[in-house]
Amino acid sequence: MHNIVSKLLIYGDMPKDSILMELSDIIREYKSGDYKKDEIITRIYNQIKRILEVSTDYAFDKNLWHNYLTYLLITNENPFSLTCEKVGASVGTVNSFAKNDFKQFKALFDYDFKPMEEELGIDCFTKIENYQAIGKPELMYNKNVSEKVRDLSEKLESAKDEEEFFDHVTQFYKDYGVGMFGLNKAFRISDNNGKVEFQAINNMEKVMLDDLVGYEIQKKKLVDNTEAFVKGKAFIPFITCGDPSLEITEQLVYAMEEAGADLIELGIPFSDPTAEGPVIQEANVRALSGGVTTDKIFDMVVKIRKKTSIPMVFMTYANVVFSYGTERFIRKAAEIGMDGLILPDVPFEEKEEFDVVCKQYGLELISLIAPTSHDRITRIAKEANGFVYCVSSLGVTGTRTQITTDIGAMVKLVKAAKDIPCAVGFGISTPEQAKKMAAQSDGAIVGSAIVKICAAHGENCVPYVKDYVKSMKDAVREA
Repeated sequence: MHNIVSKLLIYGDMPKDSILMELSDIIREYKSGDYKKDEIITRIYNQIKRILEVSTDYAFDKNLWHNYLTYLLITNENPFSLTCEKVGASVGTVNSFAKNDFKQFKALFDYDFKPMEEELGIDCFTKIENYQAIGKPELMYNKNVSEKVRDLSEKLESAKDEEEFFDHVTQFYKDYGVGMFGLNKAFRISDNNGKVEFQAINNMEKVMLDDLVGYEIQKKKLVDNTEAFVKGKAFIPFITCGDPSLEITEQLVYAMEEAGADLIELGIPFSDPTAEGPVIQEANVRALSGGVTTDKIFDMVVKIRKKTSIPMVFMTYANVVFSYGTERFIRKAAEIGMDGLILPDVPFEEKEEFDVVCKQYGLELISLIAPTSHDRITRIAKEANGFVYCVSSLGVTGTRTQITTDIGAMVKLVKAAKDIPCAVGFGISTPEQAKKMAAQSDGAIVGSAIVKICAAHGENCVPYVKDYVKSMKDAVREA
């Protein structure tokens, strides 16, 4: 075994007191012939005990040796594993080093302990390779890590060579991450002689919202956003703030809530709204010409929040947030009671600078998934918050006579990656379309058709919008 472990390069930095390194030293001493039988058996049993302790923490089963080696692979943070976590396996020289290491790990998977067991008169390795764990409640172990380790372990067991080994491990890194923070959901902070350490919490009890003290805003947002979808299929209307005026926008919010709206998108006007069609572009121009500013919209929301708690999200563009100051904008949006933020011009790969701040202040950064995002849907869905905005049509916003996108397939991919509500937008204008889209998802989003009504009726648009929203909500309910 020592000859195998000594060939590890990328994964060769394991602590000397790790189980693998200790076993390697024990077996090297055994093969030298210079050992005392009782002492070396005791040392072997100590490492077996450590494997059993890890296995108990994570409810490993069947081949505990393979489970342990797999656990090492998925918790080892190195330049290769961290790169794979972000972009998957890429072409490069480092792959040859990684495959060499995986060749050694495959040799460790296949390592034959029987000759040593027979000579020493022990059978502990045989027993842990065919282990039947005692069933225990999920509260007693980290189910998230346990399932992932056991699933990957079985794949690695059947791998023919280092190539298959490489494919399985790198796909795991890409899908789930690596290391303690990538695999665990909760941590405790401890002080180890002045050094701050994070310790994964394996034994998680069910925590109710009432148990969380000091997170009232975040709890309210969670409840509100959940209720928007658990009542049935959701209808989500969009309006441009300040078109025809901020006073009318405020009245529209109340009217749309009365008509059955479950969540409302408030558009902050921008001079170059690249995702919008002519209808909403013109509404942006009208609002900006009327003197609408981000601060005035914030003031309007403060008034609205005195009268209603309906979930609301801002939809705007990165430049609006940048010009206001990212941290200042998001903090203010959260403080006035907004629930989320949609930035259609920010690609998934560039969302981090906004997402970090949103999480800091309890604001959901809503992810968009387009029909062209087939290879990215799973990745986007896994990191999505609040709900997923499924774009039904290519191009910009606007009404469509027909929606031909396979929405059902998109939603299925999202749901397979994460249990999160999916609402469909772009191109929906009629009750029939809303019903059809809601039947394949968790709700429908409509913008251009409502903005058209606002443009047609100006200051008198409120009752017309209310009637339209009611008709759309009724259609969605039937889905």
